[in-house]
Amino acid sequence: MLDGAVVLAGGQSRRMGQDKALLPWRGTTLLGHSVAIARSVAGRVYVVSVRDYGMATPDGAVQWVTESQPQGPWYGFGLGFGVAIAQNAGWVLVLACDLPLLEPGVLQSWAALLPSLPPETLALVPRWGGLWQGLCALYHRGCWPHWQEHRAQGGQSFQPWLDRGAERGWVYPLEDVPAAMMTNCNTPEEWRSLT
Repeated sequence: MLDGAVVLAGGQSRRMGQDKALLPWRGTTLLGHSVAIARSVAGRVYVVSVRDYGMATPDGAVQWVTESQPQGPWYGFGLGFGVAIAQNAGWVLVLACDLPLLEPGVLQSWAALLPSLPPETLALVPRWGGLWQGLCALYHRGCWPHWQEHRAQGGQSFQPWLDRGAERGWVYPLEDVPAAMMTNCNTPEEWRSLT
């Protein structure tokens, strides 16, 4: 079991026309689905959003991390990951809330790989469609200084940060990823294709 998971739900859903996090999915919402999957692999879940969706639990297993205003996934990642490692998390799963076809078993198999990875590995990140899938990945607290360095240099996105991490040897790529896992929903058309 991982120490923590960060679920990003801070987007404005402009292209969808309504809050994606609240779209109904398999008896819950997209956000509820993501949080349930995160809880299946992590001891504590941090939901990063402007809005309090009422997901927090009294025992602290699910916590709301307040984002003062939507600033995109790069900053949402930093906010949630920073809180997770401040609470002593080592390895952290990071998920976008709009991945309806996530498979808990696949995420659990990724977590099971961690002890066998090269010791310099600080991130286990899928590559799909020629791009890093940074919002469905595992990060170790040791990559926090790299995030801070990249941000201080003006970096604002995952692709160049993870490219640099791969060059330096601390990003381990997952190449054989089920394509459905990376399916996300940004428009009503994409949503209708899944329902």
